[in-house]
Amino acid sequence: MGGMLELPILRQRIHETILEPLIQRFLALCEARDSVVNSRLTDLFECFTGIADAGQADTARTLFKFLQPVYERCIPLIRNCSQSQPLIVSILAFLKSNTDVLFFYVESKEDIQSYHNLLIGVINAYKDTQLQRFASFENATDDEQQTQDLTTFIEILCLAITKTYLPLDLSEASAIDSAKVSLHGLEILLPMMSEDLLKIPLLCTSFFRLLIFISDIAPEAIVQVSEQMLNGFLGCVQSALDNTFGIERVRSALEIVNNFASHCLLQIQKGQQVSPLLAENILKFIPKIFELAMQFSCELEIFNEATSTLFTLIGLNQDSFKAYLNQLLSLPSNIENKSALEQAFTKLLTTSSDDEATPRNFTASKKRNFQIKFESFLIEVSGALCLT
Repeated sequence: MGGMLELPILRQRIHETILEPLIQRFLALCEARDSVVNSRLTDLFECFTGIADAGQADTARTLFKFLQPVYERCIPLIRNCSQSQPLIVSILAFLKSNTDVLFFYVESKEDIQSYHNLLIGVINAYKDTQLQRFASFENATDDEQQTQDLTTFIEILCLAITKTYLPLDLSEASAIDSAKVSLHGLEILLPMMSEDLLKIPLLCTSFFRLLIFISDIAPEAIVQVSEQMLNGFLGCVQSALDNTFGIERVRSALEIVNNFASHCLLQIQKGQQVSPLLAENILKFIPKIFELAMQFSCELEIFNEATSTLFTLIGLNQDSFKAYLNQLLSLPSNIENKSALEQAFTKLLTTSSDDEATPRNFTASKKRNFQIKFESFLIEVSGALCLT
């Protein structure tokens, strides 16, 4: 359909014979206020999803305008038909396709603002009508179907944050940007994201994808949220680092910490103030990340991410790392080998000016050099260093 809409005659014919009748049928069903029409509305939303997926650079604006009547009724339908899970799933799938395809091509500031407002409204409607289902979710390890709508909801937030329009100006209350949309969604998700819920594989994957996107694309936004929300965010990261949700989520959590630490270093480079709350909280991960670098030395992907993250944290605040080392070397289990261990740590931290991790001297090659030195460090302390 996307390609056919390039031809004016075919475009007009498709609009008159296919698209317009679909809209009219949809509007009539919305007015029916009868539960038996929910299945028909579900079918129509699947059709509209196909239309959204057909969008291309030169047809997206036309389709975006065509679907306006559908957008306008998404929020009322979510609120009024909250007991119809198939319909809720189909509405969210439709919005996911729109955010992924059509919204990608939208350039008009008014259209962007309008769609952001729509997503904010959808988030609020979903919160009011659906989230209570997951408040006490237990033993849900294999229940992908029951959480399909929640997973799709999170995917919409992921897609919204990837469409962030920079520079962010979060001080303007009137400017609802993509980052704010995703953060608003995250704010209502964090209190209910229990370990049982996050043990559902697809849901957990989507949720941590959202956390990664926020830490990577809009770290400026996270420093302006409440302390409670930041603690909830980093609490999920801590659970992942503890290998609660599997090895892939350990890697995700390492990436998130690395992103935040890199953001803080960049702020220093720019001569801007670093958020004390964010910096203090991510530096608390140093012991766990050092432990992971030791534990997963044979798991290349985890080891690379762990040593990279550790290097970034040391660059951010080497004194915090040294304080941890002093605690480590003071353990009764390390007293006997303390002198040798001190020498090994000194070699690990002794760098030339070319290798030093500073805000102005921070590249992938230097991370790689640190990784090589850490590999040598592991050989040197093998059998001598105890972490507990």
